[in-house]
Amino acid sequence: MSKQHGRRLAGLVAAVLPLTLSAGTLPASAQPAPPGRYVCYEAHVQNVGWQGRQCNGGVAGTTGQSLRLEAITITGGGVGALCYEAHVQNVGWQSRRCNGEVAGTTGQSLRLEALTITASRGSVCYNAHVQNIGWQGWRCDGETAGTTGRSLRLEAIMIKVSPGRLGSVTPGR
Repeated sequence: MSKQHGRRLAGLVAAVLPLTLSAGTLPASAQPAPPGRYVCYEAHVQNVGWQGRQCNGGVAGTTGQSLRLEAITITGGGVGALCYEAHVQNVGWQSRRCNGEVAGTTGQSLRLEALTITASRGSVCYNAHVQNIGWQGWRCDGETAGTTGRSLRLEAIMIKVSPGRLGSVTPGR
């Protein structure tokens, strides 16, 4: 390579590299937890496996793809103990899981059908996207999101913490 080409290449790298580095972000699962009160969760999805972590109202799972949620882990900060129970196809209600334990199943092709979540400090609210129904609307503090006895899969979920009930909140906000 000539000296002139080397200088051009070095100039191009110097111009492009900072743009590339500033545009890139870590995957969600590698992102640090947000400060203060927060909830983060990760879903295991049919044919996908574990997705990256979502926090504070991000959508975990999929919509419009007819894929079932099979398992979920939920962690939080500033909310005390964060516990949840999952209703699983052919199993029913599993025992309570807390603070990052896996609820549901992996490797068994069983759908999550419903979920309840509680926090020992403050309020936690969640909105489930259900097969043939869509977004159900927000449920809070142990209310059931999803369905039981109808064989319908959970496809996605959003979870938020708040000092009180969220009231009317639309998906993505």
